[in-house]
Amino acid sequence: MHRTPLLSRRRLLYCVQFLVLLSAWQLPFGRGADTGPTATWLVVSQDGRARDGDDLARLSGGALEHEIAAIGVYTVIGDSAVGKRLTADPGLRVVRVGSADVHAASVVQPALTLPLIDDDFYLAGQWALDAIDAPEAWATGQRGRGVRVAVLDTGIDPTHPDLAPNVNVALARSFVHGQTWDVSTDPSVHIDHGTHIAGIIAAADNAFGMIGVAPEAEIVPVQVLRRPTGDGDLAAVIAGIVYAADIGADVINLSLAFRWAHSGSVDDQGTEDPGDDTVYSAEEVSALMAAVNRAAAYAHERGSTIITGTANGGTDGNHDRDSFYLPRDSPHLITVAATGPLGWARNPGVSLDTPAAYSNRGQSITDLSAPGGNVDWGLVASNVLCTVTSGPVSVTYPCWFFDGVVSTAPVAGGFLYQFRSGTSQAAAHASGVAALIIGKAGGSMNPAHVRARLRASAEDLGQPGKDALYGLGRVNAFRAVY
Repeated sequence: MHRTPLLSRRRLLYCVQFLVLLSAWQLPFGRGADTGPTATWLVVSQDGRARDGDDLARLSGGALEHEIAAIGVYTVIGDSAVGKRLTADPGLRVVRVGSADVHAASVVQPALTLPLIDDDFYLAGQWALDAIDAPEAWATGQRGRGVRVAVLDTGIDPTHPDLAPNVNVALARSFVHGQTWDVSTDPSVHIDHGTHIAGIIAAADNAFGMIGVAPEAEIVPVQVLRRPTGDGDLAAVIAGIVYAADIGADVINLSLAFRWAHSGSVDDQGTEDPGDDTVYSAEEVSALMAAVNRAAAYAHERGSTIITGTANGGTDGNHDRDSFYLPRDSPHLITVAATGPLGWARNPGVSLDTPAAYSNRGQSITDLSAPGGNVDWGLVASNVLCTVTSGPVSVTYPCWFFDGVVSTAPVAGGFLYQFRSGTSQAAAHASGVAALIIGKAGGSMNPAHVRARLRASAEDLGQPGKDALYGLGRVNAFRAVY
């Protein structure tokens, strides 16, 4: 492994505005009417026992979409009459779920044309690896070998040279109708959330591009969010969690979230919610929570460590009593807040652990923190340029680009590497560290023990003990495996 220049001299291709794929959409209180002739009905058995999915569909007059019999959860497609017939069964809890309730949790930096260059060319720009002492962890021999990580997201581009060695194509699966998990089959996609997350976790140490936190871990793509919007429905996420557990995933990465709030119809940026307008009652929310909780418990019992972000929104979970996030607020999940530098390109000596303003925080919701990238809005507004010199090469880009997390992007779209920021990226770094821990244990480890090791090895930043910004600390790969 050799460290070589950060970026080559290539023409910069970027937008001046951020594309924001935020998980935190507020949904008003109360039950809404159907939005069309057909809808998706999430059906949850009261006692958790399996029902015959075909019978549910036949008796209600709908069409069975997902059958997650292991936890007594199903989805049925049909009109309002189908929903009423399902609701009439006292043994069922029924919710009409929206098609865009769940969102990937990344703030997307403008696209850069970052070319493929040999010898792990972008490693010099991976400040996040230095922040968590990943190279020191690798020096101990721990690289995630024998560990299976399921990435529940928009899919993955398995043709990317940094991902191809570690992607398990045979086990990959999509729960999004009309799309495949294989992003390379969709050449119009230039920005793909799942591909970026997969690279952070396990990009191979193969003399190309960059290196993931656990460069020898196995990645299983499980598509639960659609492209290019990065949204989806909660039923697909639930099905994906159960599937990941069934194939023996040691780590399940959930860089996504669904938010419900008692009031308001605006997202966390103060703009009108442009997506699905599904409205949930408290009773329906309870049913949604039950379904996610069952899925999380099922995976936990089968040995899967589940990691997610605190979500993007900049809210204080200790005082935000009128809303909750799924799957973040479900038991058995490890929730991770985002950190990163401000002005790293101007001064590589700046702290790499500044809490990101977009990251939700609060002692009640934050277990740990990890590099997710940061955003200096002053630099964004001024568009100040920075020249970064690495070896004999000097390049100039907007300074704030480099405070994001660089990782893999779709090959067909022409952006082989890209900068992004978000709690999605923070969760991915924590998932990589979890893979290193499990790898040291021989490739299998009780999720409770993984959680304990992550906590015990984290660097206690901020106030002593657990605090609102860092939780119990920022993950540290070296301390986790030493």
